[in-house]
Amino acid sequence: PHTVHIQGIDSHIISPLCEKLKIKCLVGYHFWTNLLMMKNIPVVLLCSNLLLLLFTYTAISKLSAYDQFVRLLHESPLIHKGADMIGLLLPVTELIVVLLLFFERTRRIGLFVSLFLLVLFTLYVLYMVLFVADLPCSCGGVLNKMSWQQHVWFNFFFILLNLIALG
Repeated sequence: PHTVHIQGIDSHIISPLCEKLKIKCLVGYHFWTNLLMMKNIPVVLLCSNLLLLLFTYTAISKLSAYDQFVRLLHESPLIHKGADMIGLLLPVTELIVVLLLFFERTRRIGLFVSLFLLVLFTLYVLYMVLFVADLPCSCGGVLNKMSWQQHVWFNFFFILLNLIALG
């Protein structure tokens, strides 16, 4: 043949053979097959990138509606006294986590810091669910639409990702 078209898992075998035989080779990519197999994607990197996206989104959401975020922190019975400081430090800390997760050299530190923050957030949410009747939510964006119980499960999911990445 003049051209061989291949897709899927055997491309790493056929492609070098075509190269040796000087046959033009078109290689396709089966996205779902490779994603489900996590072929060539280290699990640590996958989990880290999902955490990176989470912390990027939450920091930007807080900063883009900063006044509302701080106002809602003032309404929280647990943290209202430190609302101004938390309002500043939390998105900054989240952005630092993003930077730590972004670079391979600092990724492990970023994973520990993100795990700490996620556990802290989860404890805060659990406290709010168990002990506070009127629950102000200071989350930004689509996270604001979740119930407090959904927040808990959402956080557990990302804690699990974090633990998987830490190995």
